[in-house]
Amino acid sequence: MSAALQSSDLLPKVPRLSLSEVPEVSAYFKNTLRAMFGEDEDKVRSYVQEITQMSWTPEKMRERLAGIEDGEQLKSAMRRLRRDVMMSLVARDISGLANLEEVVTSMSDLAEITIDRTVSVYAKELAKRFGVPRSETGVPQDLVVIGMGKLGGRELNVSSDIDLIFFYDCDGECGPTAEYPNVRKIISNQEFYERLAKKVIPALSEDYLGRICVPCGYAPASQRRFRTDRGLQRHA
Repeated sequence: MSAALQSSDLLPKVPRLSLSEVPEVSAYFKNTLRAMFGEDEDKVRSYVQEITQMSWTPEKMRERLAGIEDGEQLKSAMRRLRRDVMMSLVARDISGLANLEEVVTSMSDLAEITIDRTVSVYAKELAKRFGVPRSETGVPQDLVVIGMGKLGGRELNVSSDIDLIFFYDCDGECGPTAEYPNVRKIISNQEFYERLAKKVIPALSEDYLGRICVPCGYAPASQRRFRTDRGLQRHA
C-alpha cells in the first residue's frame, strides 16, 4: 500500500463549513458568542470575522499579558486570551482555514506563555513578603517548570490536560534583595515553592487550563517530591 493511499484514502473526509455554520456545530462557540454579545448579530459577525482572520503568534499572546503584575488581573487577562485563541482556532479549524499544525502549535504556545507568566507574577508577589529563594551560599534560585506529555511534545489540542513537573535546585532559605528589601518573614526554599505551587496551580487549572497534574520537588539531594492534582501532598 502506497504512502499516498495511506495518508489520503484511509483518513476520514471531514467536510468544511462556512463561518455562519460554525455556531451550529460547536456548542462552545455558540454559547461564548451569546455570553459576549447576546443577540447582537452585527457584533457577532464583526467579532467572528476578526478572530477568523487572526493568526496567534507567541509575540501577540505575550503582548496581551504584558505589564500585568497582579495575580487576579492576570487570571482575568488569561481567561480573555484563552477565549479569543480558542474561538479563533475553532472557527478556523471548522471552516478549513487552519490545519492541525496550527491548532496544536497555537495551543502549546498559549500554555507555555501563560504558565511562564503565572509563575513569574506569583513568584514576585511572594518575594515581596519573603524575599528570594537562595542556596546555602547565597545564590538566587529559580523554579524550573517542565512540560510533560502532549505539552512536552508540543501537541496540545483544545481539550488537552497538561502535565507539569516543578523543580528547584537545592535547600536554603529566602532572603532580601535590592529589588525586594522589605522581608516580613524568613522561610525555607521548600516552603516558598510550596506556597508558589498553591497559587500557580489553581490559577492555571480552575481559571484557565483545565485539569492540571503537577509533581513538584527538587533533585538530586533529597529526592523529595510534591504531587498535586488540584491539591498538594508531600511525599518523601
